Amino acid sequence: MQHGKTVGLVKGFEIIVRVNKLKAYPKGSVLFVNDFLDYGNSESVKKTLLRLKEKEILVRLAHGIYFYPKIDKELGVLFPSTEEIAKAIARRDKAGIVPTGVQTLSKLELSTLLLSFIFPSNNKT
Repeated sequence: MQHGKTVGLVKGFEIIVRVNKLKAYPKGSVLFVNDFLDYGNSESVKKTLLRLKEKEILVRLAHGIYFYPKIDKELGVLFPSTEEIAKAIARRDKAGIVPTGVQTLSKLELSTLLLSFIFPSNNKT
């Protein structure tokens, strides 16, 4: 067997192994290189994730951030929201997320109350 074919077989086997490890994650998961460091060094994991992206098994969202797509028959790939990505990054970095501004008002359900205070209804009952 030629060296090129051997390398191809090793890479193919490597991808199969990684796909099986990937199946442990639910579809719709945001994944990072760090999630797979148990299976190899950072460089080999990055290369494998890029290969999985090329085979359309993963979607690359940003440098080092991948998405295991959930696919709807009618809508296609259901991408994660910005908030889901932010929460995944916060989990990875062991950081907290603090809402500010309008998001804080919305979370506390004060935005509609504030609007009704600023713009009172002229309806007299």
